[in-house]
Amino acid sequence: MTTIVPNTASLKSACTGAKPRPGQTWADEFYGSIDTSGQVWGVDFVIQNYGGPGVYKDAAIEIQVHDADSGKVWLSMTGDAVTFTLDRTQQSGTVDATLTNADSGKAASLHLSGRWNCRA
Repeated sequence: MTTIVPNTASLKSACTGAKPRPGQTWADEFYGSIDTSGQVWGVDFVIQNYGGPGVYKDAAIEIQVHDADSGKVWLSMTGDAVTFTLDRTQQSGTVDATLTNADSGKAASLHLSGRWNCRA
Protein backbone atom coordinates (compact mmCIF):
# COMPACT_ATOMS: atom_id res chain seq x y z
CA MET A 1 0.00 0.00 0.00
CA THR A 2 1.47 3.33 -0.97
CA THR A 3 -0.96 5.73 0.74
CA ILE A 4 -3.60 5.48 3.47
CA VAL A 5 -6.76 7.29 2.33
CA PRO A 6 -8.74 9.63 4.59
CA ASN A 7 -11.67 8.05 6.43
CA THR A 8 -15.11 8.29 4.83
CA ALA A 9 -18.56 7.19 6.01
CA SER A 10 -18.03 3.70 4.56
CA LEU A 11 -14.22 3.27 4.66
CA LYS A 12 -12.60 3.77 8.05
CA SER A 13 -9.13 2.71 9.04
CA ALA A 14 -9.09 1.60 12.67
CA CYS A 15 -6.60 0.16 15.12
CA THR A 16 -7.11 -1.66 18.40
CA GLY A 17 -3.59 -0.69 19.42
CA ALA A 18 -2.42 -1.67 22.89
CA LYS A 19 -5.91 -1.91 24.42
CA PRO A 20 -6.72 -5.65 24.43
CA ARG A 21 -5.75 -8.04 27.17
CA PRO A 22 -4.63 -11.63 26.59
CA GLY A 23 -7.49 -13.75 25.26
CA GLN A 24 -9.32 -10.77 23.76
CA THR A 25 -9.49 -9.74 20.10
CA TRP A 26 -6.84 -7.46 18.58
CA ALA A 27 -7.55 -5.94 15.14
CA ASP A 28 -6.32 -3.40 12.61
CA GLU A 29 -7.99 -2.33 9.36
CA PHE A 30 -6.36 -0.06 6.78
CA TYR A 31 -7.72 1.48 3.58
CA GLY A 32 -5.35 2.84 0.99
CA SER A 33 -4.19 2.90 -2.60
CA ILE A 34 -1.70 0.41 -3.98
CA ASP A 35 -0.65 2.26 -7.12
CA THR A 36 -1.32 5.41 -9.18
CA SER A 37 -4.74 4.15 -10.37
CA GLY A 38 -6.39 5.58 -7.25
CA GLN A 39 -8.23 2.31 -6.58
CA VAL A 40 -8.78 1.82 -2.83
CA TRP A 41 -8.09 -1.50 -1.10
CA GLY A 42 -8.56 -2.66 2.48
CA VAL A 43 -6.29 -4.86 4.59
CA ASP A 44 -7.59 -6.42 7.82
CA PHE A 45 -5.55 -8.15 10.53
CA VAL A 46 -7.44 -9.96 13.31
CA ILE A 47 -6.05 -11.96 16.24
CA GLN A 48 -9.00 -13.66 17.96
CA ASN A 49 -7.00 -15.01 20.90
CA TYR A 50 -4.57 -12.19 21.54
CA GLY A 51 -1.47 -13.18 23.48
CA GLY A 52 0.53 -9.96 23.44
CA PRO A 53 3.38 -8.78 21.21
CA GLY A 54 5.22 -11.43 19.23
CA VAL A 55 4.87 -13.68 16.21
CA TYR A 56 1.53 -15.12 15.09
CA LYS A 57 1.54 -17.87 12.49
CA ASP A 58 -1.00 -19.48 10.20
CA ALA A 59 -4.43 -19.91 11.89
CA ALA A 60 -3.46 -17.72 14.90
CA ILE A 61 -3.99 -14.61 12.72
CA GLU A 62 -6.75 -13.85 10.22
CA ILE A 63 -5.83 -11.65 7.26
CA GLN A 64 -8.07 -10.28 4.55
CA VAL A 65 -7.32 -8.11 1.52
CA HIS A 66 -10.32 -6.67 -0.33
CA ASP A 67 -11.31 -3.91 -2.71
CA ALA A 68 -13.40 -1.00 -1.40
CA ASP A 69 -16.77 -2.72 -1.96
CA SER A 70 -15.51 -6.22 -1.00
CA GLY A 71 -16.22 -7.53 -4.50
CA LYS A 72 -12.69 -8.94 -4.69
CA VAL A 73 -11.49 -10.69 -1.53
CA TRP A 74 -8.47 -12.77 -0.49
CA LEU A 75 -8.37 -14.50 2.91
CA SER A 76 -5.92 -16.42 5.04
CA MET A 77 -7.32 -19.93 5.19
CA THR A 78 -6.18 -23.34 6.41
CA GLY A 79 -3.03 -24.27 4.50
CA ASP A 80 -1.99 -20.68 3.75
CA ALA A 81 1.46 -19.75 5.05
CA VAL A 82 1.13 -16.72 7.33
CA THR A 83 3.67 -15.00 9.56
CA PHE A 84 2.58 -11.81 11.31
CA THR A 85 4.70 -9.93 13.83
CA LEU A 86 3.41 -7.48 16.37
CA ASP A 87 6.10 -5.34 18.00
CA ARG A 88 6.15 -4.35 21.67
CA THR A 89 4.07 -1.18 21.02
CA GLN A 90 1.38 -3.40 19.45
CA GLN A 91 1.01 -0.76 16.71
CA SER A 92 3.51 -1.92 14.08
CA GLY A 93 5.18 -5.01 12.72
CA THR A 94 5.59 -7.13 9.62
CA VAL A 95 3.48 -9.49 7.56
CA ASP A 96 4.36 -12.25 5.09
CA ALA A 97 1.34 -14.24 3.96
CA THR A 98 -0.09 -16.17 1.05
CA LEU A 99 -3.85 -15.73 0.77
CA THR A 100 -6.67 -17.68 -0.89
CA ASN A 101 -9.01 -16.08 -3.42
CA ALA A 102 -12.44 -16.13 -1.73
CA ASP A 103 -14.30 -16.30 -5.05
CA SER A 104 -12.36 -19.04 -6.84
CA GLY A 105 -10.94 -20.86 -3.80
CA LYS A 106 -7.49 -20.79 -5.39
CA ALA A 107 -4.91 -21.09 -2.63
CA ALA A 108 -1.80 -18.89 -2.51
CA SER A 109 -3.23 -16.58 -5.19
CA LEU A 110 -2.06 -13.40 -3.43
CA HIS A 111 1.20 -12.76 -1.60
CA LEU A 112 1.10 -9.97 1.00
CA SER A 113 4.37 -8.86 2.55
CA GLY A 114 5.90 -5.81 4.16
CA ARG A 115 5.82 -3.58 7.22
CA TRP A 116 2.65 -2.15 8.69
CA ASN A 117 2.15 0.69 11.12
CA CYS A 118 -0.88 2.00 12.96
CA ARG A 119 -1.32 5.37 14.56
CA ALA A 120 -3.88 4.50 17.22
